Amino acid sequence: WLAVAHHPELFQRATTLAVPHPIQFFELLLKSPAQLGRSGYMGLFQLRSLSDWVVARDNFSFIDLLWKKWSPGYEPPALYMDELKECLKHSLPAPLNYYRRMLRPLIPSIRRLVDPKQPERHIKVPVLSITGLEDGCIASQGPIDASRFMEASFKHIEVQAGHFMHLEAPTEVNEAISNWIQNN
Repeated sequence: WLAVAHHPELFQRATTLAVPHPIQFFELLLKSPAQLGRSGYMGLFQLRSLSDWVVARDNFSFIDLLWKKWSPGYEPPALYMDELKECLKHSLPAPLNYYRRMLRPLIPSIRRLVDPKQPERHIKVPVLSITGLEDGCIASQGPIDASRFMEASFKHIEVQAGHFMHLEAPTEVNEAISNWIQNN
């Protein structure tokens, strides 16, 4: 979202998976205790040494827990999870830094979200948003409509999957993206 908002010249169109518009996500955090609870990992990741330890301990069992919560009913192949954990062993804390920088510094980040002049409120690139009906990471509030932030076309599709929909329903997700690219 932020890439297309701040650098529209680099994109002809964009697709997001399992991620609402940042302002919608912020609003969801304020309105939904369920989402606040689901986003607790983001707060944990702000505690650098503690979160690095929690994530890595017991062969990344915290990651297994997140996967089970975020994509209930989906069991990723063991080899996939082994590769993911091996990657995390060599890359931590870099994957957590995304979350650490999300709202830092806090006050300017909040100001940016509420400022009507910010590019996040005037996206000029067509966007397809795909979310999972069973996503345990982002609380379902019904179909997402980010059109109020768009100066280009917007389409939202829900698939019968969880947060990792590209793995759970690859055919459906790939067809939706392909159709979007061909028709926009």
